[in-house]
Amino acid sequence: MSSSSGERDARLKSRLQEKLSAAHVSLVDESDGCGSKYRCQVVSAAFSGKSRLECHRMVHEAVGEEDMAAIHAFSVKTFTPDKWEEQQKKN
Repeated sequence: MSSSSGERDARLKSRLQEKLSAAHVSLVDESDGCGSKYRCQVVSAAFSGKSRLECHRMVHEAVGEEDMAAIHAFSVKTFTPDKWEEQQKKN
């Protein structure tokens, strides 16, 4: 992983945790280290009562325009804490 990709990973994770008060953030660089393709899971109470589209918009907003412009693919799964707990029990 290049240092710029590693720095982006840390920055993205920090933003998501901070701006969404996330209880859990999983961020996986699926681009062999160049930082252009990510898979992301975010657990936040801020998603309660929101549609999937609203949650995804919140994540994209938290990441920021500049970083989103540099990322080719960004797969997002969002969960409320209750839904996350249900998901974990299934696995």
